[in-house]
Formats: sequence, C-alpha cells, structure tokens
Amino acid sequence: MLFEGKDRRELERKIRQEGRLPPGQSLTLKWPVLYYGSVPPFDPETWEQGYTANIPVADLDRDEVLIATHHDGEPLSAEHGFPVRLIVPHMYAWKSVKWVRGFEFLDHNQAGFWEQNGYHMYGDPWKEQRFSGK
Repeated sequence: MLFEGKDRRELERKIRQEGRLPPGQSLTLKWPVLYYGSVPPFDPETWEQGYTANIPVADLDRDEVLIATHHDGEPLSAEHGFPVRLIVPHMYAWKSVKWVRGFEFLDHNQAGFWEQNGYHMYGDPWKEQRFSGK
C-alpha cells in the first residue's frame, strides 16, 4: 500500500490532527527503513499493525500480571499503551503488550510477532530464553 501526492498529504494531516504522528515526522509506507526482513502489515486508517503475542493462560492467571487501563487514577496515555496495557513481569518484556485490542484463546501455541522473528516461544528471563535458536 503506497500513499503518494494529495492522498498521502490528506491522510498525514488527519493522522497528525488525531495526535498519532510525532512532531517533525511524516507518514510513509513507501520506504519502511526501520524494519529488518519482511514489513509487518499496517493500516494507517486504524493504526492496526497485526501485532500479536503468545502467552499461556496459566501465565496470564498469575497474581502479578496486570491488565491496566489506568495509572495513578488517570486513563493510560497513548504513549503508555492506551486503551489497555498488559504487564507480564515474570517474562521477557516483549510479552508485555501495549495497545491491547483483544485476546484470542487458542488450543495450540501460535507464534506471535517476536516469535515469528526469532525470539523464544516462551521467554523466561531466569532461563535466558531470549532466542529460538533457529
């Protein structure tokens, strides 16, 4: 998907007005220079990236896991994960997800975004489970 000329400028102006585009930056889908390997899907209308994380239900059920909507009595800001942020402190940080839009419960283990890119399927920092070893 490429946005050029008038269409790109109109979309960029809309996204900037919504506060989703940092000052001094412009929207581009033509030159995704920050990605190594395949470019993840991205929809600028909804800001959906297709990001997923796989976490066993038993780990979500632990007492220290937080599903946060507020911090210090205030709703989370976009920078800190609005509308919902998942915090899984006993696993590597890539398992703690900002901007949660939903949960899908599966009867099998399915690789999430980072796992598809070489990270360990579980991610226990005490066992140094960083990479898949492939």
